[in-house]
Amino acid sequence: MMRNVRAGMNTLLLAERGMGKTTLLRQLQGRLEEEALLTAAVYLDGHRLDDAGMVLIAVRDALEGPRTGAAESVRTVVNALAAMPVELRNDEALRLVRELETDKRRACVLLDEPDPDTAHRLFGRLRDELWQTGLTWVVAGDEGRRQQYLTPPADAFFERVVTLEPLTQEQQLELVQKRLEDADDQSVVGATVASGNPRALLGALRDATGGQDVRDVLDRRAERELRASRELGPLASKMLAEIEDGASASASDRDWLSRFGVSRQRAQQVLAQLEGKGFVRAERLPGPGGRPRKVYRRLDAHS
Repeated sequence: MMRNVRAGMNTLLLAERGMGKTTLLRQLQGRLEEEALLTAAVYLDGHRLDDAGMVLIAVRDALEGPRTGAAESVRTVVNALAAMPVELRNDEALRLVRELETDKRRACVLLDEPDPDTAHRLFGRLRDELWQTGLTWVVAGDEGRRQQYLTPPADAFFERVVTLEPLTQEQQLELVQKRLEDADDQSVVGATVASGNPRALLGALRDATGGQDVRDVLDRRAERELRASRELGPLASKMLAEIEDGASASASDRDWLSRFGVSRQRAQQVLAQLEGKGFVRAERLPGPGGRPRKVYRRLDAHS
């Protein structure tokens, strides 16, 4: 990754959820700041930026510093542009980035899991304009959305596509050693997960309390997901796996719907089935505009 950034190559990083994309971006940010290769390394959480214009204004603010006056904050600027047609709004936000001093545009933007539609507007429709800014982009996305991120003309924007591979058994064992205070704890010796997913492994380590064997925890989880698949279908099993990895699920979450390629109604149905079968728990939380929304979470480890 550092080699790509040094060469000024825009890079798309793809991996399954829980594989450590965010951790890798943060580590890359630290190394870039330490080596001072570029003017700045800007990390942006794509989940919080649901508009191409908002991403660009966040870049501008990160490099220049928020301007004085409330009207110049990220969200209020985007709201002020909201009445414009989407293409004009994005063009105006891009103009704000172009106004940055030349040296400030010698920066690397680390964009973590943007919505594919937002990414397509940025790296597809605004591709040529973004090239001209001089910024280098590293974008992390879900491997399951590869085709969406690389839909032409966005595919030409990324000079490198990097896939984050699952951890090998040796790497998993090393991770276990680093995370445990007692490296000789027999309950975790040799613990690995077939998927090579570090989040799944660390989740099992977290749940293996009170002398439980972590392999028993993993076996029980596998049994739950297999039972969900048999009783409710493969989609339910996939959703359960995400929730057990620590994700919070809601049928009103556009990212959740896009991840599985389902409608809101279908997501509601499957999540309710998982709750009804005792695989997950649900709670009501305040949603946009104060309207309550139902959020599904993993059961306690001993449930």
